[in-house]
Amino acid sequence: MSKHSRPNSKRTEGELTLSGVLTAHKLPKTDVVKITAHDEIAIAIREGLTAHGRGDHSEALRVCDDFGLSTTADILDGGQTVYEMKGPSPQGESGCGVVAKILAEAISKREGTKWTADEENPQGPECGVDWWISTPGKRWPVQVTRTAGHNIWRALGKQGVAREALSDEGKAVTELQAAVERKMASGDPKTILALDARFPGVHAFRRVTEQFERLYGRELKARIKFAQVWVVGATAEMTTRVDQ
Repeated sequence: MSKHSRPNSKRTEGELTLSGVLTAHKLPKTDVVKITAHDEIAIAIREGLTAHGRGDHSEALRVCDDFGLSTTADILDGGQTVYEMKGPSPQGESGCGVVAKILAEAISKREGTKWTADEENPQGPECGVDWWISTPGKRWPVQVTRTAGHNIWRALGKQGVAREALSDEGKAVTELQAAVERKMASGDPKTILALDARFPGVHAFRRVTEQFERLYGRELKARIKFAQVWVVGATAEMTTRVDQ
């Protein structure tokens, strides 16, 4: 290759699948934990890089977005929940478009119809709508809120890193409920509430969403004013409706 030539590059999207063992580091110790994924480990190349693996009682997630924010999150067989985020703290409503795309894909797989997210965010006066998703003949406004607490984002903003190691998934369930409560009074029966659980990732783990539904599902269905409530993870497979 001459000194004046440049390698060709092309931005791509898609998914790769493989099976095997996803290796994670147990925080704050340096012990290596191997999580065997009986389901496939899915790697998605879309708005960054995502790797997700799920076993019988364990789950692991690795995400790096286009803006340099990354997370490693794990829930182990005994319920121990650990994560570490690094990078810039997201500002304002950044990421709403990605959340809407993942949500649209999840609803498409659930309903068997093609849903898509708008290419741009809504323009005009603030009206509680962060994005729109649609299918032929129908459109849904989406309101997005992050599941992680303010203390996590403060730590990330000040130190460039935020991490926790918990004995079980209980705190993640409580934080998920707190995110719902923050929006409980402002619900709109024509709007979908999307709980953005991509970072740090633990709030979208299956054990967390299942326990959340067991503890709060009936109450949520009775009290919530939104049309639907979804926990939106880093992939459509990690995205769950929790208000039924």
